[in-house]
Amino acid sequence: MRPVEYLDGIGFLCERVIAAHCVWLTRREVSLMAKKDVKVAHNPISNMKLASGGVMPLPEMLEDGVTVGLGTDGAASNNNLDMFEEMKVAAILHKAHRWDPRVANAQEVFDMATLKGALALGRTDLGSIEVGKTADLVILNEKSVRLRPLHNVISHLVYSAQGSDVWSTIVNGRLTVFNGRVLGVDEEEVLLKVEERITRLLDNSS
Repeated sequence: MRPVEYLDGIGFLCERVIAAHCVWLTRREVSLMAKKDVKVAHNPISNMKLASGGVMPLPEMLEDGVTVGLGTDGAASNNNLDMFEEMKVAAILHKAHRWDPRVANAQEVFDMATLKGALALGRTDLGSIEVGKTADLVILNEKSVRLRPLHNVISHLVYSAQGSDVWSTIVNGRLTVFNGRVLGVDEEEVLLKVEERITRLLDNSS
């Protein structure tokens, strides 16, 4: 049996399952996941760095109505955890893999990083800017050379923007980053502690 078929056979698949990576799935498995309302976390950069080999069948998942969110996986297999970079790679990976520039268009990928990601986590109060939803906002520096001239916002966010373009962030209505600086945290102190600990870790491992 294929992995998804086995998991279905033991009653594991349901709307609470978030399946990560999903790079080696058959068409039947995708349809089965859609039927069971399984959510998916797509981590394209991690998949490529780890040489997973397969590419998640995104077009078939979207065609069957699978909720696909976008993720970075951990720092060991992605390093900078930049969601803007993840969006761009997701968009161009599937185009290259399918030989089709229409696959994984900017809006679809942006939705995966925002609204669909929230829905994959079972959160209907996140993922979009609407009255009544949690006030989680990312504010970019529109003066960034990467975002000029600004003629297609979604395309710019997916293909041009980088994490360093983030000017401020608001989480649940509270300002957490302002003018590129994390509030309430001494970044220099944190970096010094990280350097000290990684030095001790490496010394102890040798």
